[in-house]
Amino acid sequence: MPRQLFESFQSSLKEYYNTEILSDAVISCEGQEFKVHRLILSIHSQYFAKELNGPWKEASDKKIEIRDFDAGVVEYAMGG
Repeated sequence: MPRQLFESFQSSLKEYYNTEILSDAVISCEGQEFKVHRLILSIHSQYFAKELNGPWKEASDKKIEIRDFDAGVVEYAMGG
């Protein structure tokens, strides 16, 4: 993929960061909620793919609670 096309795609994805537009799940940490896209998380993380697509409560609720991390770390990891 040419660099310019990749950068354009990446920039477009950032427009949807932590918005309700097309988001279909939530990650919760230290009282903060991050609106996320299950497809994007699943592509980039086997952990999230299993949590959001398996026979777990998180998959049916479409919400993952992260307890052992600082909310700032989670926000950074989500692209913020």
